Amino acid sequence: MYDVKDDFLSRLKERKVAREDFKSKTDWKDDLEVKLASDFEIFAPRMPNRDNAKYVAWKIWFDKLLPYLEDDLTLVGSSLGGLFLVKYLSENIFPKMIRSLILVAAPYNGKDSKHDLETDFSFNDNFKQIEDEVEEVLLFHSTDDKVVPFSDSQIYRDRLSNAALVSLDNRGHFDIDVFPELIEKIKAIYS
Repeated sequence: MYDVKDDFLSRLKERKVAREDFKSKTDWKDDLEVKLASDFEIFAPRMPNRDNAKYVAWKIWFDKLLPYLEDDLTLVGSSLGGLFLVKYLSENIFPKMIRSLILVAAPYNGKDSKHDLETDFSFNDNFKQIEDEVEEVLLFHSTDDKVVPFSDSQIYRDRLSNAALVSLDNRGHFDIDVFPELIEKIKAIYS
């Protein structure tokens, strides 16, 4: 019998770590909140059990946020958070008007996926729902990302008719302190 807890513990034991994994770090999301908080209401939910992420748990938590959101919003998802938003928006009617969806280094886990993401965030490539509900999709990806291949964002760009890809260099998997291009883009969306 498959045991989720044992599988998680086994993967945790096998996971390679570096010294930096144990240090507190700030990242571009903190900077985003600081630089945009005076003009925008920002929600940055910490999703449950990110190291053993389960779609149903994330969906329950995200659904609890919905009553606090206003129309004309921008959703930003980074890495697995971006994949979650793609799955969620492709499978659910969203109760608010979404002006833009921004995916930062989001893995593609639909049909033809070449990943084994060890998660249940796969989807069926029905992007019509996203195209109908989201005015604009922006994909930010670094050409040197070693965690999520750049080609994943190219797949999203090719399969979402309302998507544009912003290709950046030397950002890796966006483990960076500041992300000025994203801040500028969010401001431009609402100017």
